[in-house]
Amino acid sequence: MSDTFYDHNSPENLYSLLAGFTATQENRTGLISFFPPDQYRNPRNWTFSEINHQVTRTANMFFSLGVKKGDVVAVVLPEIAESYFAIWGAASVGVALPIHPGLETYQIADLIASAGAKILVTTGPMGQNDLWDRIAQFRPHLPELKTILQVDLTAKLGFFQRTSLRASLRGKGKAEKIAGQEIGDFNLTLAKFADSPSFPLPDPDDTAIWFHSPETWHEPTLTSFSHREVMDTALSLKNPGQSPVWPAFHLSHSQGFIAGKVSAWAANKTVICGEEHSPEKLQFFKVDSQVTPALPDNPKWKNTQGIPLHRLLETEDKLLDITLVEKFAEQHPMVKDVVAIPSPDRKKGWAPVIFVSPQTNGPVLPRDIYDFLVQKIPAKELVPAGIRIIDKLPRSSTGDIAVYLLCRNEIENTLKQIPGVANCKAICEEDGEWRVNIWLSSAGQKPAVAEQMKGFLFEIDFFE
Repeated sequence: MSDTFYDHNSPENLYSLLAGFTATQENRTGLISFFPPDQYRNPRNWTFSEINHQVTRTANMFFSLGVKKGDVVAVVLPEIAESYFAIWGAASVGVALPIHPGLETYQIADLIASAGAKILVTTGPMGQNDLWDRIAQFRPHLPELKTILQVDLTAKLGFFQRTSLRASLRGKGKAEKIAGQEIGDFNLTLAKFADSPSFPLPDPDDTAIWFHSPETWHEPTLTSFSHREVMDTALSLKNPGQSPVWPAFHLSHSQGFIAGKVSAWAANKTVICGEEHSPEKLQFFKVDSQVTPALPDNPKWKNTQGIPLHRLLETEDKLLDITLVEKFAEQHPMVKDVVAIPSPDRKKGWAPVIFVSPQTNGPVLPRDIYDFLVQKIPAKELVPAGIRIIDKLPRSSTGDIAVYLLCRNEIENTLKQIPGVANCKAICEEDGEWRVNIWLSSAGQKPAVAEQMKGFLFEIDFFE
């Protein structure tokens, strides 16, 4: 059997590509989905015919809601089957914007606002402080958002759990009324539409999808890709072997969608759709590896992959990797998550600082962790100059700790304490080195501020 079963010279868009998969493998299972995460032994198998019908209905639904070429549909969902249908359906009539639900609330809002999304597909209410509660915080501030379609996750639960949860949630998510903004049920609305296309197909060079960078702070970083770019890239990747694919990346990540999903289908593979990877689940689905083919090494794809960060401390005779601090801190019984980053230091250039998310069974004091690390860490240069306790470490769209965001905040917060600095912005260059723009509070202060910044190991540009 060949690595690729579909002729990539013929499709002009993602919808035609999926139709091609369906024509050659109509009854083959293309997607295996499960929710909640502990129900992986009772998954739902989707044939390519079923996937194609659901994507077509979704595209018809979006088209009926006014989505046309260039209009953006934001999709903020966990790894469930509806996320595939919504993203592929949105790209078939307009532009899909998949967003990782693990991002901070303001990051999700900034991305939706920056893209000018007309429709949002997200989850319905599931409990206190759930994704819907977070969405509700910024709904009034998005005038371009006209429709919100909720995926009812309670429908995927067992009878008793579903009944109990729905009783506790009665009325939640339906009472909020905002002028010009409608709320509907994704699957109930979808069922009203036919599974044959009633929308104009996009051209190869039309924008199909926006990917956001894994770590977003202040201004969102979005990169657009045409149907041609997505297909040419996915179909050029080598995806050997025959085992199912269950990528570690979320669909909002270009590596997850392009390399993990589209490329896998083109290589005649089944894709696993679910959360909380574990050795037991990988063995159950007979997944050999979570490694996906690497995307092309060019600036456009790199924008969606994250920024390389240097976490090395330069001493008189050696370089020290400050991630070693994390390994020792993880041994403390009260530490749940920890990350070490470099903090600006006038004497050393950089000094290690750690951010700690504590266990829930009691308080933890920075001094306790410091005393613990002093006894454990062999190199005194790696003893943290600061320990920050926070409830939850920020995450990127890959689910990893957002090291870039923490580094950027640390630099900016440190410099803002210097008299004469009105504002600053830290920027990580492509080589991983930092550059900082400094805005002075008044003219003539540059010499004094520059003197206080001697010893910092990054480039500084001053603005009055």
